[in-house]
Amino acid sequence: MKPLAILISATLLMVILTVKDSISQTSDIPSETKTELSNSVGQNNLHLQNLEIRHKAAVQNGSFSEALQIEEEMSKLTPDEIELRQLSNTPGMTEVSEPPQGDWHSADKVVHFGLIKPSIDSGKTMDMKIGEDGVMYSVVNSLPDGSFYKGNISLYKSTDKGANWIHIFGYLYTSYVGSVSMLVESKDNSNADSTRLIVFYTLSSNANMSDATVNYISIRSNGTAANNGVLATPPAGKKYSHVSALSDGAYYAAPTYYGVVFTESNNVSGFTSITKTRYFRTVNWGASWLNTTLTTGFADYFPSADYKEGSSDSVYIAVERRSSSSRVDIILLKTSFVPTSTYNQLIIREISYVYRKPNLTIMQTNPAMKMVITYSGNSNLFYSDSEDGTNGWEYSTYLQNTGNNYSVFTHCMSAPGGEFPFVAVCMTADGDSVNVIKIPILHNVIFTHKVNSIDASQKTPPVIAIRPGIQNNLVNIMYAGTSVTQDSLKNAISDYEGNKTLSLKLSLQGFYNSSTNKLNAKDTVRMYLRRWYETAVNFDSGKAVLDSVTMTLNFNFRIFRLLLLCC
Repeated sequence: MKPLAILISATLLMVILTVKDSISQTSDIPSETKTELSNSVGQNNLHLQNLEIRHKAAVQNGSFSEALQIEEEMSKLTPDEIELRQLSNTPGMTEVSEPPQGDWHSADKVVHFGLIKPSIDSGKTMDMKIGEDGVMYSVVNSLPDGSFYKGNISLYKSTDKGANWIHIFGYLYTSYVGSVSMLVESKDNSNADSTRLIVFYTLSSNANMSDATVNYISIRSNGTAANNGVLATPPAGKKYSHVSALSDGAYYAAPTYYGVVFTESNNVSGFTSITKTRYFRTVNWGASWLNTTLTTGFADYFPSADYKEGSSDSVYIAVERRSSSSRVDIILLKTSFVPTSTYNQLIIREISYVYRKPNLTIMQTNPAMKMVITYSGNSNLFYSDSEDGTNGWEYSTYLQNTGNNYSVFTHCMSAPGGEFPFVAVCMTADGDSVNVIKIPILHNVIFTHKVNSIDASQKTPPVIAIRPGIQNNLVNIMYAGTSVTQDSLKNAISDYEGNKTLSLKLSLQGFYNSSTNKLNAKDTVRMYLRRWYETAVNFDSGKAVLDSVTMTLNFNFRIFRLLLLCC
């Protein structure tokens, strides 16, 4: 038991926090010789990067005519075959109204009622993010009722940290929807209506996702001003799969650049053909796109991409390299944020072993303090980490106890700070336990919690989102539930880390005049939580506006048990 103190003016409140620690186990898998990733870029790329700096400054300053001129300069340095100026329309796409709707939290929350699409191509069929407006957003790929429509994408939001979910918008498709990946970006953080949900997904007229295209949706958080279309159509006999979205939106607002990485492979099952890794990016919120192809000559599947800020901005892509049925390695590709076909690669895990489904996250700080890759191997789960991604990757570390049997799926995310900036989610092979693992920066201590009360389906990955805090980060997860027979995925389920609300009521004194002494809506009170033995460090904080009518303040804290001892 670790007591905490809430400090506000002369009022002293006490809270109790119970935390269970667990120590991670370091695997005995020997390290391998790795090729370091270089930071070199071509002269043409350097010129493009300089133009991008000018372009971002022009957009930030509202000089849109100058920004368009710079875009034309950038276009002249780009070969025609890698430039896409306008998206083609998505066939068989229909807007849909809100579907029927029917602590870690004591009860799971249903985000979407209905059957969830299984991972035909082993990509995500749901995703979840938090916007800079503090609102949680999710996208769900579900199976529509009836036989005419084959696919359904639904967007939701939660303004109360995941306790309740509201339908924003949705589309029905006469084709099949495969994997999805979502970004939440804002052109103006002071204007909530400028927040946009950006969804990339694969779409095919065939149930096995052959000939699948990559498509794009961009819509405001209030469900208006929707843009959509076909971003990429594969060559004959090929298909696209495993979309992974990325952006530099952690560092910019209006001049945000974003893009998507995905796999190009033959229309064959089994993930055995030689692949190409495709990368598309836009500098003007989807008005035009540049793209490139990374050709490694190997069967590289299941890409997980993230952006790394630096003197030379980069894109890192973790892939599963399938050499044979008994040899699957985890490889890290590095390329420029400016789309280019040049890349470097680094072996993260090999040794004639089968490693599966990598998931990459990079701390969005400048410089990046750390990056983490989670993956599976022989029914166990691991993570590897590095300070800069170019060298110094640590040995594989077990995410969980080695005695259990785990699903191949993991998902990890990072926050820019906090005691545990990295968080991963995984599940047991039988779906009984969905676990959350918190990974610190300086040591291997992890915290694990079973957070689900409904069995999870092993047919699609669970996903995770982090709500950043001053000292501590809060976690939300989403997963697909199971039917009685476990043959189908029933409902998108959400759980969120324990938020507790503390309410204070003030008593007016003196010569208060309700007509002339109105409180300003901008007047706020901030409350800090501190451990009694570590009063110099804020454990958590909350901010509230005093209601001028009820004279109450409501604060939300990350506490498992809140005990009011005195006030």
